[in-house]
Amino acid sequence: MALNSFRDDNFIILQIKSLLRKFNQVKLFWVKAHVGTYGNEVADSLAKCATEKDSVDHVVPLPKSWIKTKLKEFLIRDWQDRWDSSRNARFLFGIFPDVSFSRSFGDFYINQILTTHGSFPIHQNKFFGKPSYCICGLDEGTVSHCICSCPRFRHTR
Repeated sequence: MALNSFRDDNFIILQIKSLLRKFNQVKLFWVKAHVGTYGNEVADSLAKCATEKDSVDHVVPLPKSWIKTKLKEFLIRDWQDRWDSSRNARFLFGIFPDVSFSRSFGDFYINQILTTHGSFPIHQNKFFGKPSYCICGLDEGTVSHCICSCPRFRHTR
């Protein structure tokens, strides 16, 4: 299938195609495996011997897709470790304990809630010295208070 493909992005496949063009008398056929076909059994035996060698005599370059997958796995694992051990953004951690490349919110107000930044009294107090208590006077103006228990947002809930 690789030889029939029009995409020439694998060095080994390019070399094979070049050799096949050079020796245009070569014909390739599919042969059913492990049914006693002499040439196929010899090829199978040689392949098995190659796996028992002490050293590698031909290095096959890694496909870009494999490298990208491994890098993505490493990044996600590293990101998750940092997310698990961080002391920041614990409110958001309670909502999204697992990191993800695919999760993204473009809404300004939703992002303020998820990050606990923005116009919440507790955040305004931390950065601008404003009072930390909610206007309702029942509790500090945290995201949890505003979303879950503040009487001002009862109708919105």
